[in-house]
Amino acid sequence: MFTLRQEKLFELDQAQNQEFLHDLVYEIIKENPALKLNGQFNELVKPVQKLIDKYLKKGINQINTLKYMVKSHVYLGIDYDEDSQFDWIKLEMENYNISDQITYVDAFYNLLEDYKTKVIGIDLIFFIEAVKNFKNGLGDIYPQKIIFLKSKGLYKSKNSIEEFILGKNYKNNCFIKNIIKLEN
Repeated sequence: MFTLRQEKLFELDQAQNQEFLHDLVYEIIKENPALKLNGQFNELVKPVQKLIDKYLKKGINQINTLKYMVKSHVYLGIDYDEDSQFDWIKLEMENYNISDQITYVDAFYNLLEDYKTKVIGIDLIFFIEAVKNFKNGLGDIYPQKIIFLKSKGLYKSKNSIEEFILGKNYKNNCFIKNIIKLEN
């Protein structure tokens, strides 16, 4: 009779988790050619693992839901859920309980798609333009984001234009760094 020792089961579980992590990183790279993430597999592994761990602790355990929530950080930034520039997401989502994964992710999906369409733009065009305007010292820095937040009654005056555009922790965000490189 074939039996597995506890140590062997742990090794198999670890291997399966590593495979899931690597598959997710490859998906992120493949699905986001506009970010030019190719060749950055190793740079993405650690932050993606942290995001997986974070959502597992919050109770997201359905694989597709977990993948979607991790992938949302590509557009909003690695630390958007801890960034005061994105407090409006918390306000928009406060009526949804993350433990009800289907309802929560459905509401989050609608919010993210609306944001991507109105603020980020197809192929990141609005966001890249905002980065260019900021770097060139032009006046109307990111009108799409201002209009979006005002329409929801969530606009706060900008303390830091750089943080308003890029988020507080953009210097540590591999996705944002790639977006900034795009316009160079």
